[in-house]
Order: sequence, then structure tokens, then C-alpha cells
Amino acid sequence: MPRHDSYRAFQQAPSDRINEGLLAKQPSPGVINDLNRLFVELQNTVTAGGGAGYQREEMI
Repeated sequence: MPRHDSYRAFQQAPSDRINEGLLAKQPSPGVINDLNRLFVELQNTVTAGGGAGYQREEMI
């Protein structure tokens, strides 16, 4: 399972946008543009500070 601070937001926000688009029968290009924007925004949040948001589990 991914281990970084924005993991849930990274999944939840796009999921919410897809559901909104489907329920409102919105054109797919607009939904896809929003998904691409969310991806960039959330990735910038995670990687700010040189990727400090990631945690690594050690194998025992």
C-alpha cells in the first residue's frame, strides 16, 4: 500500500470528480482535463520539499 501524506486525497479527489461527471452526464474532455489538473496539483503537494511526503517501510 502506498505510504505518503496525500495518498487518500490522491485517490479521493479524482474519484469524486469522475462520479460527478458520470452522474451529471458531463462531456468526457472536461472531466479528463480536471483529472489531469488534479493529478498535477496533488503530485506537486506530495513532492514539495523534495518528496518529503513519502515514507518507506523497512522489511524485517
